[in-house]
Amino acid sequence: MLNTFKIETIPDSKNILLRATFFSLILALIIGFVIGILSPLYAIGFIVFLFFIILTISNIRHGILFWLSTGGLFAVPLYTIRNTSIYPSMLMLSVVFIFWIFIALETKKFLITQTKLFWPLILLVIITILSSFKGVILYDPEVRGEHRFALVQIFASFLIIFSVFTAFLIPRFFQTTKEIRQIYSALIYLGIGIFIFELSGLGRFGFSPIWAPLMQANAVSLSYTSLLFMPELSLWRKILFSLLIIFSLQYILAQFFSGGEQWITGWVVFVIPLIFITFCRSKKWGIFLVILFSVLIFTMAGSQVKNMFDMAEKERDYDRLIMWMFAFKIWIKNPFFGVGPGNYMDYILTYAHKEFAYTSAHNQYFQILTELGGIAFVCFSGLIIKISFLAKYLFNKITDNFLKVFIIAIIGSIYGQLCASFMGDYILPAYHNGGSRNISTTIYFWVLVGTLIAIEQIVKDVEGSTGRTSLEFKTREFL
Repeated sequence: MLNTFKIETIPDSKNILLRATFFSLILALIIGFVIGILSPLYAIGFIVFLFFIILTISNIRHGILFWLSTGGLFAVPLYTIRNTSIYPSMLMLSVVFIFWIFIALETKKFLITQTKLFWPLILLVIITILSSFKGVILYDPEVRGEHRFALVQIFASFLIIFSVFTAFLIPRFFQTTKEIRQIYSALIYLGIGIFIFELSGLGRFGFSPIWAPLMQANAVSLSYTSLLFMPELSLWRKILFSLLIIFSLQYILAQFFSGGEQWITGWVVFVIPLIFITFCRSKKWGIFLVILFSVLIFTMAGSQVKNMFDMAEKERDYDRLIMWMFAFKIWIKNPFFGVGPGNYMDYILTYAHKEFAYTSAHNQYFQILTELGGIAFVCFSGLIIKISFLAKYLFNKITDNFLKVFIIAIIGSIYGQLCASFMGDYILPAYHNGGSRNISTTIYFWVLVGTLIAIEQIVKDVEGSTGRTSLEFKTREFL
C-alpha cells in the first residue's frame, strides 16, 4: 500500500474539537438568539452549520457523510443575488473542497485517484474551461447578451467543475468497504428524510427538496437491490426498505390511477432502475413484471394515460421537440466548444422563436452539445460508456456480496437518470434553469460515480497492485 497521509483528523484534534465545540456552542447561542428574534429557522440553520464545521474539522469523512445525508433536503436559499442563490448543499460542498485543498497543501500531496474514468472526467473539466473562455472571447455579435455577465459565466462553469470533482472527492476519503457502507447508509437516510419531509408537510416551512424523486430513486435502488440480493438483511431493515419502496411507488401509481400530476421524469427515475435490477436478478421475472405492469396500465388506467398525454400537451411539454431543433441550430454555429456555460439563454433568445425561448434545452444532451460543444458531448458519451464497462468489470471481479449489491444499485440509478435526462438537465445543472438550486440534487449522480471509483480502488488493492495510485509525482513535475 502506498503510504499516503490520510487526514482523518487534524493533529491534536481532540483538544481542538473540545475547544471548538465549546466556543461554537456559546457563539451559536448568542448569534442564534439575535438572529432568532427575526427568524428562528436561520438561528437553527446557523447552529447546524457550526455543527457541520466542527464535524468536518474533527473528521472530514464525517463532514462528507453529513452533507450527503442532509444537503439535498434543504433547498433553502441562504443568500440571493440576481437570479443566483447559495444553498446549503453547495455551501457544505464548498467547505469540504476547501478542507481537501488544505489537506493537500498541508501534506504537499494533491492526490487524485487514478481510475479508468480519469481522462473522461478530467477532459470534461478542461473542455468546460476552454468552452468558458471561448464563450467570453468569441461571443456571437448577433446575440444581444441581455443576461451576459462574467460572474454568471464563471458560476455556470463552476457548477459543472464542482460536479465532476465530486467524483474524485468520494474515493479520496472513502477507501475501504466499511467506509463505502457509510455512503450506502447516507443515501438511504436521505431517501428516508425525504419520506419524512413529505409525510410531515415540512415543505410549508420552506424545507422543500428540489426534484425529490431523483434522490429518492437512489435510496429505492439500494433498498430494492438489498432486498433481492442480501438475504442476511435483518427483519427491521427489510421492513424499512419495503416501506420506502412502497411509499416511492405510490407516487407513480398516483399519476396513473388517481389523476395525479404527469411529471414523466418522476417515474422514469424509479421504473428504469427497478426494471434493470429485476433483470439482474432474473430475466424471466424482469420480462414478466414489465408485461404485467404494461397490461395493468393500459387495462386499468387507459383513460388516465390519455389524460396524461392531453395534460402534457396543455402544459406545452411537446415544445421540447422544437426547442431541441433550435438548440441543434445553435450548436451547428458553435460545433466544437459550444456557446459557453451560462450563455444558452441569450443565444436561444436570439435564434429561437419567442414562444420556444426557454431557459434551457430541457434535455441534458442538447444542453451539453449547445453550451459545451461537440467535443464535450463525445467526452461525456465516452464517460457513460466507460462507467458501464467499469461496473461490469468490477461486478465480475468482486467477491464481496455487499459491494456487488452496491454496484448493481449504482448502475441502475445512473441508467435511470440518464433516461430521465432526455427531458431535463438532471446531471449537469443549467445555470438559467435554476442550476444553483438544482445542483443540490444532480450532485448525487456524481457521488454515485465517485463511489464506483472507490470500489475500483478496493479491487486494485485486492489484486495486489501497488495500492492507491495517485498523480502525486506527475503533479509535482507539472508544478
